[in-house]
Amino acid sequence: MRNLLVTYNLDGANRSYADVEKAIRGLGSTWHNRATLDSVWFARSNLTAQQAYGQIAPSFDSTRDYWFVVDITNQSRQGWMPKDLWEFLNAP
Repeated sequence: MRNLLVTYNLDGANRSYADVEKAIRGLGSTWHNRATLDSVWFARSNLTAQQAYGQIAPSFDSTRDYWFVVDITNQSRQGWMPKDLWEFLNAP
């Protein structure tokens, strides 16, 4: 399994986040905390970053939105985040 970080910025006040969130949840097991990092998700998936990008891309408006997917599996990481995120990232 890979740990993917997905972050995005939707352009437009009237945009619905439901389709984007559904697409990201479709990658596999996810962790998200709107109060901590509003537009940042972590996903545990069998997909590569490129495959995940391709799967969620249809939920974005490529003329107005920005999104970034990166594989953070086995990467050095530090930060001050909720305990449940560290447990999610460190799970076997």
